[in-house]
Amino acid sequence: MNKIQLHYLKLWKGVGCLLVGIVVILSVISPSSNVELFRINDKIGHFLAYGTLMGWFAQWHDSKQYKYLATIFIAQGIGLEIVQTFLPERIGSFLDIAANSLGVLIAWGLANTFLGRILFRFENTILRKP
Repeated sequence: MNKIQLHYLKLWKGVGCLLVGIVVILSVISPSSNVELFRINDKIGHFLAYGTLMGWFAQWHDSKQYKYLATIFIAQGIGLEIVQTFLPERIGSFLDIAANSLGVLIAWGLANTFLGRILFRFENTILRKP
């Protein structure tokens, strides 16, 4: 799929940076007791977070660049799990790395479908200029 031209690309990139920041912050802060209630869904959260990152950034990249995006996000997930091994109250996990990576890979596979054009469609239907 060729690169999609987005009118609000700076906004979407900014939101993407915010999403990356949220993932990093949630990965390094101490988990609260409320988060522990959702421990069963921890791997689903990892899968969705990294799938969202890959899917979001794939929106404006050419499909030839997806492998680089995937590499960046998988490396981010591995790096953050390593960092967690040095933090009190955090534990790095190979299963978290697997869930992160699977999310990235599934999003990569879906990027060439209609899901890879969500921002384009949003701009052209919701944000349509009069």
